Amino acid sequence: MSAIGKVVTNLRRGQALIKDVGRFRDISVVLINYGFGEVLRRIELPEAVPFSGLLEKAKPKDVARLSTAERLFLAIQELGPTFVKLGQILSTREDLIPPEYVEQFSKLQDQVSSFSWEEARQRVENALGGPIEAHFGSFQEQPIASASIAQVHRATLKDGTPVAVKVMRPGIREKIESDINILYFLARSVEKAIPEAQLADLTGIINEFDRAISRELDFTIEARNLSRFSGNFQGTPGVRFPKPFLDLCRPEVLVMEFIEGAKVTDAYASGKFDGAQIAQTLADVVFRMLLRDGFFHGDLHPGNVLIEPNGTVAILDCGMAGRLTPLMKDRVIDMLMAMSRQDWQRIAEIYYEIGVKTAPVPFDAFQADVIDVMEEYLVNKRLDEVEIGAFFSKLIDGAVKYRLKMPPDYTMMFKALMTVEGLGKTIYPDLDIIAQARPYVEEALRQRYAPEKITRDLLQSIESLNRLLRMAPRTGREILAGIENGRVKFGVELDRLDLLAESLKRQANLQSAGMMTAGLAIASALIHGKDPAWLGNLGWILTAAAVGWIILQILRPVK
Repeated sequence: MSAIGKVVTNLRRGQALIKDVGRFRDISVVLINYGFGEVLRRIELPEAVPFSGLLEKAKPKDVARLSTAERLFLAIQELGPTFVKLGQILSTREDLIPPEYVEQFSKLQDQVSSFSWEEARQRVENALGGPIEAHFGSFQEQPIASASIAQVHRATLKDGTPVAVKVMRPGIREKIESDINILYFLARSVEKAIPEAQLADLTGIINEFDRAISRELDFTIEARNLSRFSGNFQGTPGVRFPKPFLDLCRPEVLVMEFIEGAKVTDAYASGKFDGAQIAQTLADVVFRMLLRDGFFHGDLHPGNVLIEPNGTVAILDCGMAGRLTPLMKDRVIDMLMAMSRQDWQRIAEIYYEIGVKTAPVPFDAFQADVIDVMEEYLVNKRLDEVEIGAFFSKLIDGAVKYRLKMPPDYTMMFKALMTVEGLGKTIYPDLDIIAQARPYVEEALRQRYAPEKITRDLLQSIESLNRLLRMAPRTGREILAGIENGRVKFGVELDRLDLLAESLKRQANLQSAGMMTAGLAIASALIHGKDPAWLGNLGWILTAAAVGWIILQILRPVK
């Protein structure tokens, strides 16, 4: 964001805060009631909200015997949808908050009543343009589910197709935006008044939450996610995502297939379904998302998994989704392989690479802590006894100690693994989560080391080197111009000019060798598998030898 954009954003937040003094006062009173008055006393409150006035309105609860985490949980429940959503998202960030808070926030549930049929009807008609009867054959007035952001109605299209219609709660967008403005103010004020709070990066947490909740407030994003998941799992037996009807989807209204089924835990408790099959299917779904597609469901709790009467596993509520780049997928695969080999050092290295360092990290001490975790969860255990979720959770706890911050998509991925593993082992205790991952790890490794991919990666490396060499003359001219006008000054040892000449000569030779090697690799790929077979194999052998020679030349020091 530009400097001007930041100023405008901050001004807008300030105006919203002044406009929402009443809401700010209500939030402050709830915090005081649950024992957080000292925090408010230490920050610089707006003039319109004096601390003494807040104390007069407060009615403190009898919570002295509760822990801080428990008191904060109760306060969040009372503060409403925005804070509940924030707590639910924070429950996935074990790298940001202590375990006792994660435990409490994981229990947060949307506890809201439904809004009226008149409001729902008006919302749908305004979004779609025209009366409900113009788009639907029938529309049930009573919602079948209600949450903090939306409620769901059952309906049919004009051709009789049963659908579920998700309708956003009236005024929720404005309320959440107002609450987020207040959260920004509180975060900045607490960081200013309590220096220790800066270590938690409260403003960064609210900024991350702001981006996440903004996506949930646009149902067209969920519609696109549903379409992508449906496409990824098309033709996969035993798994289903509701198909969205995109021509009827708007930011405030989502129309999708209606799926008849029971919550996974209720379905298993009924005794009508095979727990082993359900658990293995769920594990297969999550590893396929992570290791094949790189696009995964970010909120796979039991309430979002239905079992249809025929045993098909249906996945709902796809508003929160995570993405793994090819590099991120490679790191996950490498970590799973290292776990299966009990390779202590490699796991420490991967985890160190993943983490965002907010302070210098002593790698030896970090590695020692990782080894302690591995000894606790992996050593002397069969693969089917390994608890991946608990292992990752413990690693994240250790990362907090070293101020290693996990990127959001990684923490969302770890949460998905932990949730599915926990649910799977509840209904099938013998679930071997590593065995479920193995086919996808093997597939990913075959793709990683396929000749076509190696050739493509080699060509990309050569192109990068070629671009670098093409830039060298221009960069050299700029440096010379800087020297000429006095902006760049440095000393030159004339007796080392021969070293520079030798280095340039080597670069030119390496560029030529690289291009010839790339040509050889392309030719080998084209004739691979064709008669005579020995010719293609010979091409790959020569390519490998040429690559090895290039690597040796790169590593060889200039004399």
